[in-house]
Amino acid sequence: MVRSAVDWPWSSYRATVGYQQDLNALNRDWVLAAFGERRDAAINGYERFVAEGKNQPSQWAHLKNQVYLGSDQFVDDMQRRIEGADQLSDLRQKLVRVTPLFSVSRPKPQMGLWTSYWVI
Repeated sequence: MVRSAVDWPWSSYRATVGYQQDLNALNRDWVLAAFGERRDAAINGYERFVAEGKNQPSQWAHLKNQVYLGSDQFVDDMQRRIEGADQLSDLRQKLVRVTPLFSVSRPKPQMGLWTSYWVI
C-alpha cells in the first residue's frame, strides 16, 4: 500500500483536502461539512480523521457469517429477515412465459426455440 492517504492516487482524499483539482464526481463541500463550518477548519478536521484511522485493526477481522459487520443482535436481525426469502422452487411459480418480440427470418435448425421469462 502507501504510507499516507495523500499518496494513494485513486482516492478522493487528495481532491478533498486540496492537493489536486476538485473532481467533478466529488461533492467536496458535502464531505467537508461534517468536519467544520469553515473550509480550512474542515480540511484540518478531515485530515485528522483520516490520520486517526491509520494503523487501526482491519474491519474484515470483525466480519460475521462472511457478510456482516455489526453486533450479534444486528446479525441475528438480518438473518431473520432473509430466512423467509423465496426459495428457487417458489420462484418457478412466479415465472411467466413471455412471447419473443422478434422473429428470425431464416431460422437455423440447430438454434432451437428461445423462450424468455419475467419474474413477477
